[in-house]
Amino acid sequence: MKMKTAIHIVGCLSAVLVATRTAAQDPKRYLYEIPLDIDSTTKRVYFEEVIQVPNATKDELYSRAREWFVRTYKSAEHVLQIDDRAIGKIGGKAWAGIPINYMQMDRTENLHYTIIVYLKDGRYKIHMTDFFLRGYGGPNNLTQLDYPVEPWIVDDLYKKNGEPKYLYRQYKEETIKTWRSTKEDLRKAMSAPSSTDDW
Repeated sequence: MKMKTAIHIVGCLSAVLVATRTAAQDPKRYLYEIPLDIDSTTKRVYFEEVIQVPNATKDELYSRAREWFVRTYKSAEHVLQIDDRAIGKIGGKAWAGIPINYMQMDRTENLHYTIIVYLKDGRYKIHMTDFFLRGYGGPNNLTQLDYPVEPWIVDDLYKKNGEPKYLYRQYKEETIKTWRSTKEDLRKAMSAPSSTDDW
């Protein structure tokens, strides 16, 4: 009987440790709960991360980054607005399609953003900001307007009862997903030699 009790206690402790470790790794249950960084000057949401690439020179990383831009964005020449090998900086304005469900209808909206990659020997920094959605002024106004996402994903995300608004929750979660997928795709490209590194 004592042996069964001891085994039961060990099992319970193991479950608690696993749950604690999982919570420590990802303290937020849902993406919409993740706090966002806001630039103190522009008041815009931004994401950035420095990633180490040991033994890679700044020039090698520039070549890999530029190749990634060309491969990722079909109209890279229109996307790129900063392209400076000497100072180690490349970036521009791009967009990604995001799935949205609204009024029981599935649709794809284009999430626009600015992306800049800063390059140094052995490391690079990816920075994304200026997220916005482009739409029309109204049923009788066909003028295209740019709508920054901050009013939806920061200022007015929650209802009075504390629950997130259905549409705005999607906007915030898709913004985070766009950052994560872009960062990971670039990381893979930057960790492998460019086609121009060795020929």
